[in-house]
Amino acid sequence: MSIAQIITEDDYGEAGARPLVAERPVAATTGPRYSTNQVMTGPQAMVAIKASIPEADGKKYLRRTLITGTLDLSSTGADALVFEDCVLDAGQDTYYGVLSNVAPTGPWIEFRQCELTGGSAATLRGGYMRILRCDVHHGGDLVKPYYGMEIWASWLHDNYRAAGAHCDTVQIVAGCDGLTIHYNTLTGFVSLDSEDDPGGYCSGVLQTGPVSATVGPVAWTGNWISGGRYAIRGSSAQGGGNSITQVFRDNRFTPNS
Repeated sequence: MSIAQIITEDDYGEAGARPLVAERPVAATTGPRYSTNQVMTGPQAMVAIKASIPEADGKKYLRRTLITGTLDLSSTGADALVFEDCVLDAGQDTYYGVLSNVAPTGPWIEFRQCELTGGSAATLRGGYMRILRCDVHHGGDLVKPYYGMEIWASWLHDNYRAAGAHCDTVQIVAGCDGLTIHYNTLTGFVSLDSEDDPGGYCSGVLQTGPVSATVGPVAWTGNWISGGRYAIRGSSAQGGGNSITQVFRDNRFTPNS
């Protein structure tokens, strides 16, 4: 784990008005700025953050915590929560790292300057969360979104491929109305310590098919994209008649990273 550069609160902006990012997010600008000072399981972390006192912005915070196993956000009262400078280490024996399938009644949960790693199926699954300046890696897939989600100024890299497994940086099969992926570094390479094909290519940075329901609208803006056997894969012909709406604007594609 690297300790990222310390930034000010204003550098996050707000939903719908994030700052433009001029340089690709990397280890120095994503992930925790401070080392962790406590350890909790996923359920313990949820109890702790929901029991905390709201701060000046009305949100509840959990900071500098190493969280093990699955962090399941799909519970009553899981809104207006912020995980900041935390490390979620799901490992490879856990199916998902972060799981969120229930729409909150208030603001979406935020991960700010966190390291999110592991999950044999995916590191992030579901939606209704904002991933801000985070370091995401070593999942089977890194992101399996089904609902609205925001990923901004983050670094997604180094999938962990189990023997014979499929792995993508972002895999979309249904839904994702309001998914926004902007100003991130997105790479489709298998980690060097992976069980299968170390240092090889993921199936895709984006895998969009076959889909099981209508997809989108999804917005991809200002990202740095490289790797994958296909960087962008999928078409409406694979969707069984389901419409797929994705908009790509001002992204930069390179063959290697």
